[in-house]
Amino acid sequence: MSGATRRINPALLILGASVVAGGAGYIVQILVAKVLGPAEYAPFAFFWSALYIVVGALGGVQQEVTRAASAADAHGPVRAKGRVTVFTLGIAAVVFVVLATTSPLWGPLVFGAESGHLGWPLIVGAVSYVLVAGLSGALYGVRWWYPLVALIAVDGVLRLVGVLIALALSPTLVSLAWAVAAPFPLAVMIVLPIVARRVKPTLDAGYPQLGRNVARTIIAAAATAGLISGFPALLAATSPSVPVSVLGSLTFALTLTRAPIVIPLLALQSYLIVHFGSAEAALTRRVLRLEAIAVVGAVVLAGLAAALGPFVLSLVREDFVVSPGMFFVIVASSGLIAAMSISGPAALARSAHTAYTLGWVVASVVTLGMLLLPLEFDLRVSLALLIGPAIGCVVHLLGLRGPRSVAAG
Repeated sequence: MSGATRRINPALLILGASVVAGGAGYIVQILVAKVLGPAEYAPFAFFWSALYIVVGALGGVQQEVTRAASAADAHGPVRAKGRVTVFTLGIAAVVFVVLATTSPLWGPLVFGAESGHLGWPLIVGAVSYVLVAGLSGALYGVRWWYPLVALIAVDGVLRLVGVLIALALSPTLVSLAWAVAAPFPLAVMIVLPIVARRVKPTLDAGYPQLGRNVARTIIAAAATAGLISGFPALLAATSPSVPVSVLGSLTFALTLTRAPIVIPLLALQSYLIVHFGSAEAALTRRVLRLEAIAVVGAVVLAGLAAALGPFVLSLVREDFVVSPGMFFVIVASSGLIAAMSISGPAALARSAHTAYTLGWVVASVVTLGMLLLPLEFDLRVSLALLIGPAIGCVVHLLGLRGPRSVAAG
């Protein structure tokens, strides 16, 4: 690692790259919403949501590779048992087979009449993201920050460029879907040749144990995706009688207001695993302090969102309508998800895979349960946004109180 790299806080590098990628995604959402309007934007948002539920779930691969590569790097060849390349390609093959063979089942259910056109962008995006997850997890594990931040930023910029081209030439749902999915493999093809000869990280467990660990992190990551990027899909599935324009407006408000709070912490998940892994003393106290900062900051931002949100939304298009109270709930709930995004990596850093998984799963199940309650739309959405992540955070914190687990256990 170079001296220049040591002088720059890695968290700042990662946050900087995440700002670039998140800003690109932010612009994508605004442009597509402005061009298509709330009714036509909703199907695009549902594809985005469906893809990122899968991608979010596969983020569990990155987290386990980060943990295992970091542990192997710290303990040297004695601890090393598996290789990142073999493990990642194996997971990618499994994902392809599962999605391709089951697409006749989930395609019509998720995409309706467009399933034949939208299924393949989702499959290609998902399989390619496994490669992104393996590469980024390996770079996190060996603390090679510059290629890592390049991978994060390039992916987001390519997505913005692709969507701009699609909107200019052919603003159809299918062309936009491919523009969203294609950057995953392209980003790997750009960054991998730069690092392939210099980084060949190993993992601290054999493939069977890594498989068991990654199964739990994938379940937790899927629950995380359901709470965040997948929430619009859950909302649509549980609200068939609500007008599409209302769902589109709420989805757009969620996208705009959650991103500044949640995306930076999600981007730091693997970094926090590495950070908390070397902070055994007073870990729970450190986590609580960071969570308090996140929640208090979110409440302050929630007040600003309630005051300014409806006006800002109308600047994009006047037919996007969301109440000030809903803006407050959306942003305040983002603080709770941010708190979970701190306690979760702390649990995983201690190899407390069960507590980590259980926290996200409980939060997701409670959220879905709230959405299914026979209440008015705004009330059940508010309960779903607030109660689920609050309970999940408590589960994580309880898991931190137990003894440290071992990776192979």
